[in-house]
Amino acid sequence: MKTVTRDPVRRARVTLLTNTPVPYRVPALSLLGQDPCIDLTVMYCTGAYIDANLSQADVPYRVEFLKGRYWNFDKRFIHLDTGIWRALRRAQPQVLITTGFVPTYLMAFAWARRHGVVHVPMTDGTRRSEQGLSVFHRLVRRWVFARSDAFLGTSEGSLDIYRSYGIADAHVFKSALCIDNARFLAQPRTRQVDFLFSGRFVAHKNPLFAMNVARRCAEMLGRKVSLRMLGRGALEPELRQAAQSMRALVDVSFDGYLAQSDLPAAYADARLFLFPSDWEPWGLVANEACASGLPVLIGPEGGAAGELVVEGDNGRVLPLDIETWAAAAAVLLRDPQAWASMSERSERRVQAFTFERSAQGMRDAIAHALGEGRPA
Repeated sequence: MKTVTRDPVRRARVTLLTNTPVPYRVPALSLLGQDPCIDLTVMYCTGAYIDANLSQADVPYRVEFLKGRYWNFDKRFIHLDTGIWRALRRAQPQVLITTGFVPTYLMAFAWARRHGVVHVPMTDGTRRSEQGLSVFHRLVRRWVFARSDAFLGTSEGSLDIYRSYGIADAHVFKSALCIDNARFLAQPRTRQVDFLFSGRFVAHKNPLFAMNVARRCAEMLGRKVSLRMLGRGALEPELRQAAQSMRALVDVSFDGYLAQSDLPAAYADARLFLFPSDWEPWGLVANEACASGLPVLIGPEGGAAGELVVEGDNGRVLPLDIETWAAAAAVLLRDPQAWASMSERSERRVQAFTFERSAQGMRDAIAHALGEGRPA
């Protein structure tokens, strides 16, 4: 990847199409919107549902909420707005960034092709998370990529998607997903809870696996352990029933979804973070855990595995086997020196994931698309 500089006198009109306002993207977009070289419009498919206040946030770029039909699923969403061409005619972008392949985005890409507007696809997926794509979906991606001008990914796993379609590194740029590291780093640490899990209570997040790891670790340690569960979802009744069955070994608390302002204290209260998802393009909970100085146990399907959470460095990347995870956790809970070493490295590694670097990746992709033309 390379950094591209542009003449600051030129002001590029850029339109980004994306799902919903989220706290891990709005700060980077705000930095992009403050750039004197960029006139930014962000078009959302739906209002904010992670932090509802973001729909009314005062941001340094134009915001438009698209109409049409919106369907939200466990791992994906679909949006169809037949008025997207009218919206793009109003915005008149010179650069169009789309963040997926839902019908609205594909119609926007067709508009860009029709009007000679450069296109930049952006993804937070990985080759692992896209393993189940059909031949048709792969053909659509190949067709779009062959007619795009620069490529944005949120991780090395995302960039590997482009490489798998023959896109050269010179056209590929990273805009990582990140959090406000400083808020988590500044939080006083209490470390009163052995384990923390944070995520929706759905099958691919494996919350019951996390509970069983805590139970088995308690048996190995010969003492009762504590586990804090943050989240909600369809599996909650089953999880509460399991918590009752293991209450002699594990003190489980269910705290629902916490406000963004309350998350740093929850992480600071824990010793180990359990992240056993078997499908996860990235997983910002890993950023939150690392910024809080937690060693992280993660499965190989987690997008952050190997990039933010590195085996033996600031955590363990382990196959989803209860015995293996429990043994690794027991080692860290028994050995304060090993725990402290991983804790320090977690804080150090997450410093590379900042809103400033994320915004710079988008700047570089925009400049490249405008100045370098289409890949050969």
